[in-house]
Amino acid sequence: MNNRPLHTFEALSNIAYLLAGIAVFVIQPAAWVPALALIFLAIGSYACHLNIKTDYCYLDWAGMFAAFMAFIAWGLLPEHPFLQLVLTAVAGYLAVAVNIADVPQEKSYPVIGLLWILATILNFSFVAIFLFAVGFGIRQLGATKYDTNRDEEILHGVWHLITALAFIFMI
Repeated sequence: MNNRPLHTFEALSNIAYLLAGIAVFVIQPAAWVPALALIFLAIGSYACHLNIKTDYCYLDWAGMFAAFMAFIAWGLLPEHPFLQLVLTAVAGYLAVAVNIADVPQEKSYPVIGLLWILATILNFSFVAIFLFAVGFGIRQLGATKYDTNRDEEILHGVWHLITALAFIFMI
């Protein structure tokens, strides 16, 4: 268990994923699997960022992978929600397995990038890929360029806000 500072803004910014999940369902009720995946991401990421210890961060990674896979599955199989659900669950499980195996997060970034690209192309959303790229750049800026946890926390929270908006553009 690693101790880390409490990241309140990062935690609260996950409300954006919750609202994005609701928006996805309102815009396209048939997209209930991606909507549920976003709500799962909101809960998992909230638990990770609010908890003082990193015990719950596997839920954040599971949420990210599940959300991306849900949108990939939506793009590939819009008429098959139960297959979407299976693919989404498998992606979430694999993310948990990788996180538990202590694979450094940086090694997962190329996989996340590939999932972004697939999800946005399959859903014909080039606005979303632009927003994801901007959001990731801001997130990385916070992770590498600032000395204080507060600066990193704020920029990571902005990543949550931008990517939540990007997910809505994929419906």
